[in-house]
Amino acid sequence: MHGLLASSDIQPGDLKTELGYSGSERGVRALVAGLRQKPKEVFLPLAFEPGEMAQVDWAEVSIILGGQRRKLYLFCFVLNYSGALYCQAFERANQEAFFEGHTQAFRFLGGVPETITYDNLTSAVKRILEGKNREENERFVAFRSGWLFDSRFCNPARGNEKGRVENMVKFAERNFFVPVPVVSSLDELNEQLRGCCDLYLSHTQARKEKTVGDYLQQEQPSLLPLPEYQPECCRIISVKANQSSLVQFETNRYSVPSEYAYSSLWLKVFIDRIEITNQEQVIAVHTRLAGRFQESIRFEHYRQALERKPGGRKHLRTVEKESHEESHKKEEPIPRYPQVYVQPPNLAQYRQLLRNS
Repeated sequence: MHGLLASSDIQPGDLKTELGYSGSERGVRALVAGLRQKPKEVFLPLAFEPGEMAQVDWAEVSIILGGQRRKLYLFCFVLNYSGALYCQAFERANQEAFFEGHTQAFRFLGGVPETITYDNLTSAVKRILEGKNREENERFVAFRSGWLFDSRFCNPARGNEKGRVENMVKFAERNFFVPVPVVSSLDELNEQLRGCCDLYLSHTQARKEKTVGDYLQQEQPSLLPLPEYQPECCRIISVKANQSSLVQFETNRYSVPSEYAYSSLWLKVFIDRIEITNQEQVIAVHTRLAGRFQESIRFEHYRQALERKPGGRKHLRTVEKESHEESHKKEEPIPRYPQVYVQPPNLAQYRQLLRNS
C-alpha cells in the first residue's frame, strides 16, 4: 500500500473505487505526511582527551581600516579538550593564510593536537571521495606532515560535526567584532585579537569547574611538541619568466634577474611576500602586491642587461628608478677639468734658420 500512496497517479478517490478504501481523504493525507516525515537527528554529547583533537573554521568579518569599511576573513582554531581559542584575521582565505593561521595557533597554544577537523575546504581537499575518504591537496599533506598531525573532514553540508569551533566563531563575532573595530592596520587588529584570546584563557565555560587556561595547562603536556624546523606557510606555483624577466602571479607581475629570462621557475606565495626560486636558491623577493594589474620591478635585476644596453637606463620601468638614478649620478659624476690656457710656441726663429739654410 505504501508504494501506491507514494505514486503521484493514485488519488484518494481511486482508493475508494478501485481498492474499496472506506476512510476519509484527510486520513490518507495524514498517513502520507507521516511516511514522508524524516526523524529528527539526535546529537551525542561528546568528550575528548587532552591533545586529542582540534577544529578549524573561517568566518567573514568587517572592520574600519583607514576610515573605510573592509571585509576580512577570520581564521579560528579551538582545542576540543580545553576550549582554548586562537583567532587571526587575513585579507584572503587562501592556502597561505590557512597555513599561517595554523602556525600561529600552534605557537600560541604551545603544541600541536593529534587530529584537526575541517570542512571540505579547497585549501586542504582536492576531491571528495566515498564516505570519509578525501584526496587531499599535496601542499596541505606536506604541511601537516611537517607538524605531524592527522586530518579529519566533515561530511558535506554537515557543519555540526565541528560544532565546537562554529560556536566559538559566533562567540568571536559577538565579542571581538561588536562594535566594529577601528584600526590603522591589519597588524594592529591581530594584536588586539591575540589579546582577546589571552583574555579568554581566564574565562570559565558553562558546566566547567576551571578556567580555559587551567584546562590548557593540563592539555599542553599531551600536545605534540613544536618541530625545530617548521614548514613554510606558502603556496608553491610553477611560473615562467618572459622576455622582460617578469613572472606573473594572479594579475600582478614581479621581476627576476635578467639572466633568468625565458626560464621555468617556482614562485612561493606567502601572505606578505613573493619568493621566486630556481629550486636551488631564492633569486628574487618582492613585497606581495595587494591590488590588480600592478608591477614590482627591481633595478638590480637588470644590471647585467644594462651593461649591454646602457641607453635603456633612462626609461627602465622600475620601482626604485629615481633612487637608482640619483645613486648613479653620485657613483659616476660628470668629470670637471680646470681650464688651462697654453700659449702657442714662437716658431719665427725656426723659420729664419730655414731661410738661411
